[in-house]
Amino acid sequence: MKDADMMTTAAARTAAAPPSRLDPMTDPADVRRAFAAAHDAARRHGRPVLVAWARPLPRVEPRALLRRADRLSGRVFYWTSRWTGVESLGVGSSLDLSAEGADRFAVVRRAWRRYTRGLVTGGSGIAGRAGFPLLVGGFAFQPGRWHPTGGVPDSLTWCPAAQVVRLGDGSTHLALTARLAADADPTALADARLELAAQLLAETDEQPLPDPAVDSPPRLVVRFDVPDAEQWRRAVGAAVEEIHRGDLTKVVLARQVVLHADQPFAVPAAVDRLAEGFSEGAVFAARFAGYWFLGGTPECLVRVAHGEVTAHSLAGSAARGTTAAADAAGAQSLLDNVKTRHEQSVVTDFVARVLSDVCVDVRASARPGILRLGNVQHLVGTVTAAVPAHRGVGLLDLVERLHPTPAVGGYPRRAALRWIARNEPFDRGWYAAPVGWLDAAQDGEMAVAIRSALVSGDRAALFAGCGIVAGSRPDDEYAETDLKLRPMLTALDAVLDGSAASGPVRSPDAVQDAAAPARWDAA
Repeated sequence: MKDADMMTTAAARTAAAPPSRLDPMTDPADVRRAFAAAHDAARRHGRPVLVAWARPLPRVEPRALLRRADRLSGRVFYWTSRWTGVESLGVGSSLDLSAEGADRFAVVRRAWRRYTRGLVTGGSGIAGRAGFPLLVGGFAFQPGRWHPTGGVPDSLTWCPAAQVVRLGDGSTHLALTARLAADADPTALADARLELAAQLLAETDEQPLPDPAVDSPPRLVVRFDVPDAEQWRRAVGAAVEEIHRGDLTKVVLARQVVLHADQPFAVPAAVDRLAEGFSEGAVFAARFAGYWFLGGTPECLVRVAHGEVTAHSLAGSAARGTTAAADAAGAQSLLDNVKTRHEQSVVTDFVARVLSDVCVDVRASARPGILRLGNVQHLVGTVTAAVPAHRGVGLLDLVERLHPTPAVGGYPRRAALRWIARNEPFDRGWYAAPVGWLDAAQDGEMAVAIRSALVSGDRAALFAGCGIVAGSRPDDEYAETDLKLRPMLTALDAVLDGSAASGPVRSPDAVQDAAAPARWDAA
């Protein structure tokens, strides 16, 4: 939702707005004062200034507001993290920071530092403190490839206009932001933000908003795999041959499952299903340019808090057992598998080596543990480090160095990325790339966007991949990706009828380039 649209509609809607959790907690004059102070700073310095006003809220579940947010704005970001306990829902955008090319991380990082150096805060002031999400979004796996209709860039990060945030300590806060230029109207912007917040927080929980896709679930019209099973076998065989020649140690090969339904998917319902069934990691959903990108990932690329750095190293997969004994046997098989242990150690060593270039006190798990998810378990290691304050290293500095790790790209990195670009039959887009948030202190958390999907109306592309090494067998790796696809298929099946998963299948030609979201039509 653009600032001009917000200001145009604010006055007309205020009188008719339903009761809101916002009303007793917020002094409009206080918001206007903060915005006016930012406007004064913009006029003094001759450049736009970012303002962030925040206030505590009674306990509100951010996810419960997602459906309403979807109706209010074409720009939405939802995040919940089991790692830090942070949950946030942002609506609209006050500031977009995007960049293309290999230096996309650096461009966004420099721009965000400029804005946060001059940040004006108001209300409780918590929006300007470490640990409070202010900038959200994500990046493409590889730059310069994914350009769907609507011009989605290699990176898109933004500062939500209104945001409800629940922090790890359980406290809930409302944050309102704006970018004030010298010629802006601070009062109109403040009132527009207040109106947006009032609509987002309207107390209508007793009567949930109707959702046609839930009340009358869509029927699946098309479902197919890219690559298909035979193409997959050939690709894995080619990768193994390359590895035997010595050019690669590991390469990650991904699959895409394309769904086309007879009506739009209900993404908020799918996010509900993901969040309710996800015991570890992060669940995210980003709406932009007519797309939803959502997922539930067990893998933290890196998080930074008060100088402390944490990263994960995942590898290997085994199905969860139907009994405790079978489950334990599956876990032990991962621990005993020489190939899988080596694959995981490659990731751990890479992460530790990269962090050691800019961090101190780098420590890696001596041996991997088991990460148990709903239907699959993995080997997991943890790497921790510290960033000396005088080095000025923030989250995006580390993201730029770490992405992509061997867990999602391969090793050596450049050779693996070249192989992926030549051999994968679709563009990954934001799949397996960084997604998450930053605060005003350049801290935050970025997940690796695996177990994810790109949804546009009645079409969805689901992604999963696995690491190919010298001993990889195509059918085993295909079965592993099936396990990884299941949570997202289940989440979307929750808004489809019971026959959807085995509905009629047509050839890929039945949908114009549906296997390549980068070339989807605007319709």
